[in-house]
Amino acid sequence: MVGNRLSLTWLAPVAISVTTDRLHHDDLALHDQAGTLVHCLIGRNVSLHLQTAGGTSWTIDGAVSPNVVVEDVIALDRLPGERPSTVDLEADADLTVVASRASGRSEAAAARARATTEPLDITAPRRSLAAQATPIAPAPDLDATIAKATPTIPMPPGLLPAPAGSAATALATAPPVAARPAARPILVRDIAGEAKHTVADTLYIGRAPVMPPDAPTGRTAALMVISPSDIVSSTHLRLRLSHDQLLVLDTRSTNGTRIVPPAGRPYRLGPNEELPVAAGTRLELGDGVVIFVPEVK
Repeated sequence: MVGNRLSLTWLAPVAISVTTDRLHHDDLALHDQAGTLVHCLIGRNVSLHLQTAGGTSWTIDGAVSPNVVVEDVIALDRLPGERPSTVDLEADADLTVVASRASGRSEAAAARARATTEPLDITAPRRSLAAQATPIAPAPDLDATIAKATPTIPMPPGLLPAPAGSAATALATAPPVAARPAARPILVRDIAGEAKHTVADTLYIGRAPVMPPDAPTGRTAALMVISPSDIVSSTHLRLRLSHDQLLVLDTRSTNGTRIVPPAGRPYRLGPNEELPVAAGTRLELGDGVVIFVPEVK
């Protein structure tokens, strides 16, 4: 990695799922989730250049291109930005394995892939300027100057200032309350038909879903679907909101959960595996039970 630029190459094409990180605007995280699938979480200030095996080039901007899946990628470049940033490689993401799926990769290429994970040394010695400092005349007392220039405004009759420690003073100094993510609509289809539901915070779905005993009251719900052959598990999966993203987790279901993205190849979730879901994605549980995530308007 040079400056804030990162370059990776794959000898065997992979699919890359790109999702916007709405919390860390200057970060880039790569996670090798499956044999041919790499999840990429990018901040709003990050731009990527992807090259496919067919010669097609993709430029992805974290500010305007969230939730994108690109197939047959053989090279990834992080485009240089105006501000320095860091590249966060998750502890279980083995980039050496991702970049060397075909046999016969040279030792030099593996060394280059490992070099991208090493932190840069930014502890360069700093030269002291104390010996070169030039005495500066003390600045004028701005507070006194402002106090003389500011007129005194009399308090309107009948209106008294709020005493220290009062509710009005506490309200003025109270820290802002973090807003919850906006609820996301979903469409659920089984043999009874199709119905629209909402994920307000956390939603468990299955034949006879059971919420955990420690689930927050008023923020967790359960949705029952019909599975004539009992292929769908009692508590099959969980949907939850996190930083304006919809996440799906397979709760160790018997039949598993198949993710069909709007572009790219389908992917089967592993037990207790959680992934972000892009708009336009279908979740197939089996027995004709399908969950569709529509676009948010």
